[in-house]
Amino acid sequence: MIAAWVGALSFSIWVYLLAGRGRFWQVSRAVTDLKLPLTAAPRVAVVVPARNEADVVGRAVRSLLEQDYAGRLQIFVVDDHSSDETASVARHAAADQGQRLTIISAMPLPTGWTGKMWALSQGVQHTA
Repeated sequence: MIAAWVGALSFSIWVYLLAGRGRFWQVSRAVTDLKLPLTAAPRVAVVVPARNEADVVGRAVRSLLEQDYAGRLQIFVVDDHSSDETASVARHAAADQGQRLTIISAMPLPTGWTGKMWALSQGVQHTA
């Protein structure tokens, strides 16, 4: 009996959302066409922790650089002691926009930290 009541309540909520809220899941055209003036767009810093990611880091960096964003976008790739060419692949991917990419060599991992979180922490420190 309780399961049927919960099911009916859930169904009623969905009917209300679909019928009463008028396509609430779709973003209005006015919002998607909104262009912020360059002075209003905040600076965005992207921290990419990478260890032995030479096969994918280039695509990731290029994808970030191709974003249509009115503000300043700076990318920080933290090379976390890679044994492959992660840093050089990232640098090559941003060759024509190198000023927007900073490569950081990770410091040795201190006790109590995990690798990915330590790399992220170092990247965040460089964003200031």
